[in-house]
Amino acid sequence: MTEQQKKVILRLRKHGLSYADISNITGISVSTIKAHFYRHKQLDAIRCKLCGKIVPQGDSIREKHFCDSRCYGRWWRSQAERPRTVYEKECAFCGKPFKAVSKKQQKYCSRA
Repeated sequence: MTEQQKKVILRLRKHGLSYADISNITGISVSTIKAHFYRHKQLDAIRCKLCGKIVPQGDSIREKHFCDSRCYGRWWRSQAERPRTVYEKECAFCGKPFKAVSKKQQKYCSRA
């Protein structure tokens, strides 16, 4: 990949285009584009899910999605207000009716 191609894919990614869209525009394969951004993590900036700041990525394999623990905590608490699906189920062990919140596959009313 030439330096000019690298600049083009970086500019397109900053405009919010997906890897597939960039591939269609440039003619470079999707896997090559993904590999480039994987090797150069600082180029593919991840923004904080709460405040939108750019999240600096360390050397770990895991991507960080929040700029700090305060943003993570505020985001986590905001998820509690999100509507949840409630399933009326019958326990496979004791036969008692129970409510499974957001877990369609739950079979038992408790660990006991």
